[in-house]
Amino acid sequence: MWWSRATDALGGSVLSTRAAHISALSALPDLHRDPFDRILIAQAVAEGFTLVTSAEQIRQYAVKTIW
Repeated sequence: MWWSRATDALGGSVLSTRAAHISALSALPDLHRDPFDRILIAQAVAEGFTLVTSAEQIRQYAVKTIW
């Protein structure tokens, strides 16, 4: 499967959605409605991760970003 090969080549891992992510998602303010962005933001908040993005909409949330 290409996804597994790509993940291995990059030294990464797949982060499954967990209950803590859903809790963080429900606590997010309603700044925009893109569901994919919102779950990424919630996962980053719950895990203490930094998002790599240039999206201004994401920077409106209380999440660490770089770019």
